[in-house]
Amino acid sequence: MVGPYTAFFFLFAGIPTFLLLREYTAGKEKPEGLSYLKIGIDRVISTMKEIHKFRDMAFYLVSLFFTMAALGIVISFAFIYGAQEIKTEEKHEIAMFLLIQLFAAIGAIIFGYIQDKIGAKKTFNITLLLWIICLLLIYWVKDLTTFLVEIGIPTTQQWVFVGTTVFAGTGLGATQSASRAIICLFAPESKSGEFFGLWGLSGKIAGAFGLVAVGGLQVLFDLRNSFLVVSVFFVVSLLINFLVDEKRGIQTAIDYRET
Repeated sequence: MVGPYTAFFFLFAGIPTFLLLREYTAGKEKPEGLSYLKIGIDRVISTMKEIHKFRDMAFYLVSLFFTMAALGIVISFAFIYGAQEIKTEEKHEIAMFLLIQLFAAIGAIIFGYIQDKIGAKKTFNITLLLWIICLLLIYWVKDLTTFLVEIGIPTTQQWVFVGTTVFAGTGLGATQSASRAIICLFAPESKSGEFFGLWGLSGKIAGAFGLVAVGGLQVLFDLRNSFLVVSVFFVVSLLINFLVDEKRGIQTAIDYRET
């Protein structure tokens, strides 16, 4: 059932874009003798050659790589983890899916306001802390369930696990929102498409890396401990992001735009 629900949400979310968004920039004709693949590869190489001019963008993309790798693992294995470790059933999985979608939207909106107040970098760091807390809660779901039952709150480990998706959904929406905002701030207007392309490429490579990494982790540990190790990815991302200077990154983009 998760697949059809996912397709429906993509369709529902895409309707405003299909109906209301207009493309005002005229497209460019493809140069003769060049394939789109060749053009794409050349553009990526060109962007990479210039990335040294954007120090804070470079640090941020490395930080984002570890975040996206961890997100790829969590998103891909959350339901598998629930089924194998927590013994969730279909009703729990449906509840998880709906809560993730709902709180992803809520998280994106709330953290959008927070970002306006404290800046994109600090907001992104908060989302990383939220993910670390989420993974720790997932790791200690059984202990947390025991604690709740002992203090008189009747529940099961399956529903406590479902409850952790509130953090996961909020973190997912907030992380995606903040990460796009930082790219917008750090990218010169004339190169915004290139840097968003690099952002997308980095995210896809990170996702593949994350899946390979979790396979290796499961060879060394069980699935439960592998999820705990994944929190280290978020810690590494957080530490690297401390090297990013938001004001300097914005000024670099402005200066490049003026040259």
